[in-house]
Amino acid sequence: MTDSESTFLIKEYDSAQKLAYHVDDLRAKLTSFFLTMCGIAAAAVLFLMKGDASVDVALRPAVYVAYLLAAVAGVGALVVCIVARLRRAQIEHFRITCNIRRIFLGSDVNLWNAVELSDLTVPKPNRLSGSYFWVLIVISVSALFGALALPLYFCIGMEWWSDTIGNWLGGIAFWVLLIGLDQLYFAFARPTPRPEYTQATVDEMLSASE
Repeated sequence: MTDSESTFLIKEYDSAQKLAYHVDDLRAKLTSFFLTMCGIAAAAVLFLMKGDASVDVALRPAVYVAYLLAAVAGVGALVVCIVARLRRAQIEHFRITCNIRRIFLGSDVNLWNAVELSDLTVPKPNRLSGSYFWVLIVISVSALFGALALPLYFCIGMEWWSDTIGNWLGGIAFWVLLIGLDQLYFAFARPTPRPEYTQATVDEMLSASE
């Protein structure tokens, strides 16, 4: 390997490392934004629902509250998708750094034991990781807001409506939304398969760019 190739790979390694760890900062900012929005929404809900009113008068504020809660839940779902995509990019860049380590460390066992990081340590999306626990905050709050919105919008004012029925519907909606957002996260966070280049594919790629 020439000096220019070594320099190029080192720069690629540094770039991949910086991007991979920059994802943590972006995730923290997104989560903070969402939780701040939830606090503002909760304050708005209290404002809309405060005061004594007859059922007929209360229906209109309740619908507004349902819209607000549903909007927050929708934004939460978008945040889950964005965080999942960021996690996917992070894992792919961890994989790139491992590819470059393999070139420089070769088959030297002592160097691998010193570095420790390798293809064997590249994380995969799972429910026991710190990244998942982080996004679980967003998933749980989004599911809660969505579960509160559904009974308010569809059921309030109905003759058969009762607090017991509302609690059951809200509980079912919460778990459905929680599981749905959980599955959505893993669908978007799953990294793409590692591409395997052959000389033929490289030649075709280079000829297409000319």
